[in-house]
Amino acid sequence: MFDNLSNRLGEIFDRLRGRGALSEDDVGVAMREIRVALLEADVALPVVRDFIAAVREKAIGQDVVRSVTPGQMVVKIVHDHLVQTLAGDGGADSPGGGLDLNAPAPVGIMLVGLQGSGKTTTAAKIALRLKNRERKKVLMASLDVQRPAAQEQLAQLGKQTGVATLPIVAGERPRMDALDRDAVAKAVRGSGQFVVAIGFAYSGALWRDVWPTVISNFVAACKATGARMVFVDNLYMYGPQTISLIETMALSYYGLKPAARSAATRIWMDAAAKGEALITALRAPDFYGPGVGNSFLGDTSIGKFAKGKPAVFVGSPDVLHDYAYVPDIARAATTLLDAPDSAFGQAWHMPCARTRTTRDILQIAADTLGVKLRISAMPAWMLGPSAMFSPFLRELKEMRFQWDRPYQVDASRFKAAFWSDVTPFETGVAETALAFRAELKP
Repeated sequence: MFDNLSNRLGEIFDRLRGRGALSEDDVGVAMREIRVALLEADVALPVVRDFIAAVREKAIGQDVVRSVTPGQMVVKIVHDHLVQTLAGDGGADSPGGGLDLNAPAPVGIMLVGLQGSGKTTTAAKIALRLKNRERKKVLMASLDVQRPAAQEQLAQLGKQTGVATLPIVAGERPRMDALDRDAVAKAVRGSGQFVVAIGFAYSGALWRDVWPTVISNFVAACKATGARMVFVDNLYMYGPQTISLIETMALSYYGLKPAARSAATRIWMDAAAKGEALITALRAPDFYGPGVGNSFLGDTSIGKFAKGKPAVFVGSPDVLHDYAYVPDIARAATTLLDAPDSAFGQAWHMPCARTRTTRDILQIAADTLGVKLRISAMPAWMLGPSAMFSPFLRELKEMRFQWDRPYQVDASRFKAAFWSDVTPFETGVAETALAFRAELKP
């Protein structure tokens, strides 16, 4: 990350040299480059936003110290805020600086990021520092169960640094079967509240069987433990509509998948209405975001642009359609976790950026990646004939109402109760496009 950031800064510093002060335009150019570099390095969006805002405020209008070039001033400002962001206001070597480990033992430190972003090596460096400089007893554990080599790499680094690592058990995978009521109860036990954000294969016949069972299991766990539950849901339960979707719409019996989500909804709402459990649902439309491949704005569209290919889209890209940004969904779920009990026992609609057509949204991605907008679209009416040859299109057939008419979500209740400053498409789609491009890098 720092090599990438350094290279970008070097380019803009050359353009800043020789000026007596830093203008707002100068700082704006620098901040855009730094922002892109941080996002490509998989730094969390809220961290990037706060970092850029802090540096911009400090740098705009800053007088240049005698014998210090504007470029060097920006370097100092950026360096100071990098230290502050990573180690706190005082820095890692100051009293009270470094990691805040003031919590009951064992204290967990989780590193999350894209494959190849340096998590394993960074974990070993942090562990070695805690062991040698802060005299902590440290255990490293690899949670990457998809790549056995990642577990072995951490084990080798543990040997080199003298830090203990969790033993590798071949074939072992962390697992909680949501269809197993006892397993769900065991997972929830000891929690004050939890979030359900799971999914199943896109099959109406499967959904009809599993969704009522799964929600019944989680409701039973809530009843047994008193834990509050936030269910990240979709909007299928409303079925075909011709107006904006609102939380008070009747639950639909239409089709297989909408009817399955309606059945699941009735189960938790019944328990909540009887006062047996504290449950709320966050209902979101189609979602997108960095690292989100299974999306209409994912692998088959923006991901294709990143590879220099046309987007593939089922339905009309020229119909107004709401999309929710995954980091915003996470923020909304966290908001509900922090909300009082009075916010439970009801559903909330996820706020979205201003409604636009999919074509308009994909244009932002194409512009970000510097490619021509090309879309290979299958009209919704063709789902019927095509369903004979494709199981996936067969499943989409009953959901064509999402794409043959405007699909808009009314989230005014959530906005009035909590917040409304969602991520605009110009930001979210650009970050998503850059993330797809970054994944292609060796």
